[in-house]
Amino acid sequence: QSFRPGALERIGFGPSELAALRPGLVIADLSAYGWEGPWARRRGFDSLVQMSNGMAWSPDGPSPLPVQALDHATGWLTAAAVMTALHRQVTDGGTWRARLSLAGTGRWLDSLGRKDPAAAEVDYSDLMEDADSGYGRLTRVRMAGGLPGAEPHWDFGTRLPGVDKPTWTP
Repeated sequence: QSFRPGALERIGFGPSELAALRPGLVIADLSAYGWEGPWARRRGFDSLVQMSNGMAWSPDGPSPLPVQALDHATGWLTAAAVMTALHRQVTDGGTWRARLSLAGTGRWLDSLGRKDPAAAEVDYSDLMEDADSGYGRLTRVRMAGGLPGAEPHWDFGTRLPGVDKPTWTP
């Protein structure tokens, strides 16, 4: 869940209340700025956190990343944390909680150092694939993995706005 810290506790759905109602849960909490400090209760999203934590700094003025790196990286870290917690829940029992923040992910990414984009060109062509879409042929990143006999795939490519009726799949 990604409500601000304390929001669910105020209405009786905090982690301890949930664990009492259903022992053995795995709970993942996501916050923009973390759970402590003067910014803990602020709303935020990727671009705001990039600007406020210094990731977007450049000598020529603010320069946000060309992608929502904090959203993507925090999503992957949350998935890894939940899988780890599920493993621990199965092997050790109990209720497990993971707490992540966009700002924390930003600090971690920034700690990895910055690279000079002109220093080396990297060939990512083996990670890409061509696909048809409503906009024509496009190149996209391949799916990250698969299982024999159950390769991941998209049933159809990117669709133009208004092509599909807003209905529930039966």
